[in-house]
Amino acid sequence: MNLNVQLYIDTSGSPLLTPTYERIELFDFESIELTSSLQDVRDISKVFTDFSQEFNVPASKTNNAIFQHYYNTNIEGGFDARIKQRGYIALNGITFRNGFIRLSESNFVNERPSAYKLTFFGSMVELKDIIGDDELSSLQQLNNYSHDYSTTSVYNGFTTGLGLVGSAMVTSTNRDIIYPAISASNKWYYDSSAESAPVDYNQGKSVNIYTQGTYGIDYTQLKPAIKARHIITAIENKYSSIDFSNDFFGNSEFNQLYLLLHNNKGILRGVGDSKTYRVGTYNNDSEFQYISGDGELRPMETYTSVKYEESTFYTLTFTVTPITPVSGINYKVELFNNGLPIEAWSNNEATNSFVYELRSDDNVLWDNLSYRVSRQDSTTSTLSTFNIDLEIERTVEQDTSTTVSTSDYIVSPTVQTMASEIIISQALPKIKIIDFLRGLYSMFNLTSYVDESGVIVVKPLDDYLRDGVEIDITDKIHTDSYSIKRMKLFSKIDFKYVEPKTFGVISQNEETNDDFGNLEYELTNDSLIFDGDKYSIKLPFEKLFFERLSDENNPDDLIDFGGGWLVDKDENEVVTAPVLFFNRVQDVNTSNYSIGFVGQANISKFNRPSNSSIGGVTTLNFNEEIDEYSGNSLKTSLFNNYYTNYISNVFDKTTRIFSLKAKFDLGTLLTYNMNDVFVIKDIPYIINNIRTNLTSGMTELELISNFANTEVVVVDAIAPVEPSP
Repeated sequence: MNLNVQLYIDTSGSPLLTPTYERIELFDFESIELTSSLQDVRDISKVFTDFSQEFNVPASKTNNAIFQHYYNTNIEGGFDARIKQRGYIALNGITFRNGFIRLSESNFVNERPSAYKLTFFGSMVELKDIIGDDELSSLQQLNNYSHDYSTTSVYNGFTTGLGLVGSAMVTSTNRDIIYPAISASNKWYYDSSAESAPVDYNQGKSVNIYTQGTYGIDYTQLKPAIKARHIITAIENKYSSIDFSNDFFGNSEFNQLYLLLHNNKGILRGVGDSKTYRVGTYNNDSEFQYISGDGELRPMETYTSVKYEESTFYTLTFTVTPITPVSGINYKVELFNNGLPIEAWSNNEATNSFVYELRSDDNVLWDNLSYRVSRQDSTTSTLSTFNIDLEIERTVEQDTSTTVSTSDYIVSPTVQTMASEIIISQALPKIKIIDFLRGLYSMFNLTSYVDESGVIVVKPLDDYLRDGVEIDITDKIHTDSYSIKRMKLFSKIDFKYVEPKTFGVISQNEETNDDFGNLEYELTNDSLIFDGDKYSIKLPFEKLFFERLSDENNPDDLIDFGGGWLVDKDENEVVTAPVLFFNRVQDVNTSNYSIGFVGQANISKFNRPSNSSIGGVTTLNFNEEIDEYSGNSLKTSLFNNYYTNYISNVFDKTTRIFSLKAKFDLGTLLTYNMNDVFVIKDIPYIINNIRTNLTSGMTELELISNFANTEVVVVDAIAPVEPSP
């Protein structure tokens, strides 16, 4: 069967709108060559996608309309070549690849437009194009996990955890937010000989956490951490076209992974008087109790119906009156929908009313509206109080002018005390979303592809390859000419975190002559260094060392407590790069150890940060390291779990790159996936690279030895040199 290629492009004008696809006319003599690459053996950090060579399409009447005569700069609002437009390739009417099309230039011959030059890209290009340079702090939905900042709240987050139930953050073993045992500046120690008051120590205090009820951990020294999974969810919600699978992001190890909310030296900054209220509810989800109306308003539905010339909308009037102090307060009022800000009124000093109309052309259900009132000036020792008054007016209009009914829902003015509140977006570390994702991909050797439903499937490379099926292509291979090449090897491979700034890691490196968490070695065979280039993977994250404390009254007694310390080598407060860690719920034997928390009961359990997951299934170290708490040597490193099989195959002396040619028919082109195994004369091969002429089916293949059938080879490594000071 001959191959008939069709190319379609979205003409809606924006990848964010509902697509409108039109077929692009092609030259009879021009072919599209599409290249698909898995995780190229020449660069083990690449995530595969499809891309084409540049190709020309005619400047026909149809194409001129699609590209809106791009060559004519006088046309206003014409085709936007600054961004890639959605498109897809079909073979004989069957969709072959979804992706994006870029217009790069238009050509003239004899002063007439002759052709447009295009490039096709696979769907994975979409990630960096849509996310751009947005930072984690732009993920406003994470503010759903904002919560009161008080001794009680932090203690609950430290000993159990905080979870989102409805719109409220409550004590919960869901542990959406935790307060891990990581001190901002205080030096914790345990001495059971006697309790003692904290003493000044550098920029913090030296604190004996042993107590009979007076001293211990100060809640202001603790910073919250959020589940990394919630960051992935917030990315999906912010960018509607991004939808990750749960293959990796839903597994048990990733569910234990947390990001420390640490972006300033010392204790938390930017914590101020504020309070968040849910709107439209008549129950315990809100401070508001409606004295008129029908009670529960959720969900509030708005719409404008052209057919019936009817519309429904709501007018929200929110009045804030400062009570204590009565003047001199600078406050801000914000309106949120599903945690995302839709309106804000800043720099208010006196009593004021704030009005917002909920309107929409389509049917919209407003089910999670909330207001937040917050102090914008510096907080004082006395919490602020405000008088809160809310009125919601529901209006139904017909003929766009006649009001059919108006219903009022009013709450009585209620004095509310502003509490100190942690706003999650303000506490997130400074990092771009795309860099955060790249860090996760490099850390766990992840690869991705977009499935037929548009979901970005994310898996470790080994898992992805195991899911492939065998396809026998023996009868499609041209054996008249082919080549067999040696693998391009690396003489040195480095897997590194950001250069450590904290005392714990620096001290550990000096004591052990190691490079904690990193892997740096030269690859050898019989003491001879392999002939190859250097390769390095550097994560955007920083490692912490989580030390287990001993009783200074009995140094051989390792107590049921361990944690981190956010200070530099001189034991002064420090800002680190973003920190990821596993959370382990640690029980404390209260019969043997008395660990205090100022203003609260002694702890019987707490959230212990760790570099290893529950059961030691995975560690966050690239190298084999001693677990800081158990003292056990853990071989389940990032390298051993996620890279060993790949590296072993690359360096196996029997591994070759096979460059072959084949002619693929329609059935083969439409059925193979990049994780499938091609079988040639009963020998299986992994696909590394495929380049296909979609008109003729002629295909150039790069194949390598099948991972699953290659015996794992232990690669000798020269010990790393002493870390630089």
